[in-house]
Amino acid sequence: KPPVALSALPNAVAVVIMVLSVAEIRTGMLAAGGAPVAKTVPFSQEVTVAGVVHRLEDEYQWLRGKAWPKLVQDEDITAHLEAENAYCKDFLASLGDLQETFFQTMKGRMKLTDRTVETRTGYYYYYSRTEEELQYSIDCRVPVPQFDKLRASGLSDEALRQAEEVILDRNKLAEGKKFCKALGTTVSLNGKLMAYRVDTQGDENYCLQFVDLATGKYLPEKLWNVASYVLHEPSDADKSGAAPSGIFYSLRNKNLRPTKVYYHKFGDACEGSAEFAPNDKLLLQSKNEMFRLGVGRTADGEYVTVGHSSSNENEVFAIDVNDVNMRLVNLLPMVEGVEYSVSKAGPHWFLRTKGGCARDHFRLERGEWVDEATRQEVRWSPHIAEKRDFAFESLRTTKDFLLLSYLNVETGVPMLVVRRAAHNEVDLDPDVLFPPQPADAYCKLVSFPGIAQPETLSHAAAFSSACDYELNHIVTVLDTPALPTTWYDWDWGSSDAGALPVRKQKEVPNYDPEEYHTERFYARYNEDKNLALHETLHASSDPKYADSSVSVPVTVLYKKSLFRKDGSMPLLLEGYGSYGISEEPVWRNTHTLYADLGFVVATAHIRGGGDLGEPWYQSAKFLSKKRTFLDFVAVADKLADQKYTSAGNVALVGGSAGGMLVGACLNMRPSLFKAIVAHVPFVTILDTMLDGELPLTPGEFKEWGNPREEHYFDYMRSYCPYENCRFVKDFLLAKPDNVFPSIFATAGLSDYRVGYYEAAKWVARIRAGIAAAKAEAPSINEPLLVFETNMAAGHAGASGRFDRLKEVSRDVAFLSTEFNIQDVRSKLYLQQGEKPQERGH
Repeated sequence: KPPVALSALPNAVAVVIMVLSVAEIRTGMLAAGGAPVAKTVPFSQEVTVAGVVHRLEDEYQWLRGKAWPKLVQDEDITAHLEAENAYCKDFLASLGDLQETFFQTMKGRMKLTDRTVETRTGYYYYYSRTEEELQYSIDCRVPVPQFDKLRASGLSDEALRQAEEVILDRNKLAEGKKFCKALGTTVSLNGKLMAYRVDTQGDENYCLQFVDLATGKYLPEKLWNVASYVLHEPSDADKSGAAPSGIFYSLRNKNLRPTKVYYHKFGDACEGSAEFAPNDKLLLQSKNEMFRLGVGRTADGEYVTVGHSSSNENEVFAIDVNDVNMRLVNLLPMVEGVEYSVSKAGPHWFLRTKGGCARDHFRLERGEWVDEATRQEVRWSPHIAEKRDFAFESLRTTKDFLLLSYLNVETGVPMLVVRRAAHNEVDLDPDVLFPPQPADAYCKLVSFPGIAQPETLSHAAAFSSACDYELNHIVTVLDTPALPTTWYDWDWGSSDAGALPVRKQKEVPNYDPEEYHTERFYARYNEDKNLALHETLHASSDPKYADSSVSVPVTVLYKKSLFRKDGSMPLLLEGYGSYGISEEPVWRNTHTLYADLGFVVATAHIRGGGDLGEPWYQSAKFLSKKRTFLDFVAVADKLADQKYTSAGNVALVGGSAGGMLVGACLNMRPSLFKAIVAHVPFVTILDTMLDGELPLTPGEFKEWGNPREEHYFDYMRSYCPYENCRFVKDFLLAKPDNVFPSIFATAGLSDYRVGYYEAAKWVARIRAGIAAAKAEAPSINEPLLVFETNMAAGHAGASGRFDRLKEVSRDVAFLSTEFNIQDVRSKLYLQQGEKPQERGH
């Protein structure tokens, strides 16, 4: 039983530890007594809701920094977090080189020197590339004539490197910094000015900077806390050479909410600072803290758009780039509960809207200016009806085409449609995705090579951002869990039969897709509304809240040679299920690694996400949020019933709201799971939503509800992971063979989205329950709790690509140890075509 302080041991002893079993590793860590014990400080708050006083006790409230979300400087807090990090470091050291093995395996499946698909803007093609051992990407460009010539001759990397101009090297920006995240560059249409945002703390307080590309020098202007921005330039600046005159941008306030849109004229004095004191023209302000503002631009470059939105409704204003007065024209006034987005193709406006929809599947309207001379109002008319069986997910445009993305609401399978933008005939049939067409077809379905029956394959498909508006070049993207990303060129005249030219295939060394199998599984179960819904919805006549048979899609991946459908395989189950965000069935380096280790890897497309369209999302929020958790548990149960795995042999993985998901399911069915990995978990939702001063809370009222309103406090409290984890002691003492899952949790010190203290408090309270049980019964099955805070990063973790990979490899090391995976190195080296004995044990 090795002591926890491995750094003090001789090297020879450390080598012995490398070959210890999982049981010996856990026993050693737990017996050493090195797990940090957070002090308890009495704290309570009273909350009055509808005349009823509720009392909340939180003995770990002190872990939230006094100045948070500003940098934490409380010595007792940092001391505790550093003690947790030391314990995590000792745990990883006890595994020998296991983490490094996983890191090198995943790194070996990356094409280290690579580049993105190019996009054309003005005179240049732009792309980002990486170099062999560098952490960060490099943004480059090549003049259009040169690039076209190189492409005609094969577009070799060497020739491209000789022709390119480097416009931003993030590796140089990151020198001497623990964290550095520079977002994508924006270059003016005349090619002479570059803008980019950079964050060096991990708190997403980006600083917007400008570079004169002719000289390489920075402009004196710096704008802090910029949430979004658009250069102000004529739409024909790529031809006229006109320089941008200024910039439109949305600014975050002291609570980090983007509530104002400003205009900055280049050359004017700039007093913007980290203290939120801009000296620019205010164009629009939101007085409602539940709403946010953002700026964008239409694809033709003729208008700047200003979006005013919550998570449930929005409105969009347009500013003509040639209007010296910068008038904001409201394209469609806000209506409660109605979301929409606008696009332009040629002379027409297009509106994707939920307004007037019976099923919230969205429909399309086309618009023209009522008066072309004044351009103060758009007249909208129906263009494509809401489809009964397909959700209209998004719209892109080129000059002549509408690029429509649909989703089958029963299976989640994507469908891509290309339609001529100028075609005047409307489609008002809700039952037909493709209306009868004349000989000169105006609407076509995108078919992909090798996918004869899309409904049978779990995959993701989309129109790429590399589409070219002016040239009508259409680029599509296909991804499956077994086959890495492929970009295809799609052409109206020659792509009917699915014979698409490949623009780029993601290269993955040491990987053979034929060794893996992916399938779509449906977890069907009968929902109990008494468990899922707040009692006020039990008698609702709304069919959305009736008892029903639920069918949850699940994407499954496994390695063919290791698969045994006998219940013996460990299951890695991932999910998210909030904000309408879909869990796309795409290729992931980590998933194939888990499959190599003998896991069945499953992604649950649960309610609360957008995997089956808007109704799938809306059906699990507010007072029906528990449906998300019940779906996830049902997926685990059904996969066990079908012998993909067995109860107690399941690992849950989730991050942010997905961390709340795994935390809630842990409380509901602890015996079903063996281990939990929770990244930046949103586990103190009740406490967070009660604090309206926190950055995201007001906007989140339209996602979770306001716990200061009747019904929401009790319902939110009933599923909040932190509020419901006090059962751990009683659970461990109830039966001698009860096993509580081990947990690996992470946080980011500068994370303003989910405070580091949420995971810290959650782990501390669970650990206290385990300690209390052990004090009464020393022989309990004690789980291992490991918690690590990245002291130099925020919500997304490390900024460098290899540093992020090391964080992921840590998770894999934890789970492979918990599941006692045998012959790790043999499995991984055989995958790469090597003999096990060539690298030892």
